[in-house]
Amino acid sequence: DIDFEQRTLTVQAKDDWHTKNYKSRTIQLTPVLHDVLVAHREQQQARKYKCEYIFTYKGIRIKYSVRDSLRSVLKKAGMSGVTLHTLRHTFASQLVMAAVPLRDVQELMGHRSFETTLKYAHLSAEHVKRQVMKLPFASA
Repeated sequence: DIDFEQRTLTVQAKDDWHTKNYKSRTIQLTPVLHDVLVAHREQQQARKYKCEYIFTYKGIRIKYSVRDSLRSVLKKAGMSGVTLHTLRHTFASQLVMAAVPLRDVQELMGHRSFETTLKYAHLSAEHVKRQVMKLPFASA
């Protein structure tokens, strides 16, 4: 559920879907994502689509799963090996590399266990290289 005024996205259980731990959580939208979603909603309205949902097919709620939608988009883009789980790993890794505290990453990911968050927090080789170069004896 997207709240455009508060600039938040809430992930919550529905009749036909729930989060892994059955808990709702609210995530702040980045300014870029907010602007993209507003523009998309305006396009929908300009086409006279009357629907409370943001992602529709000609104004009709898309009823198949997000996984199927992602698979279709990836196929059209010629990409393979990407899943929703991949996107969760990417989100966590990007947060960690942006120096977001691991406790905050745990909260944003909705993990009960800190150890689970650690499994998601991958560092890129380039990031690791930059961190090592911060040492006082790294350069001659």
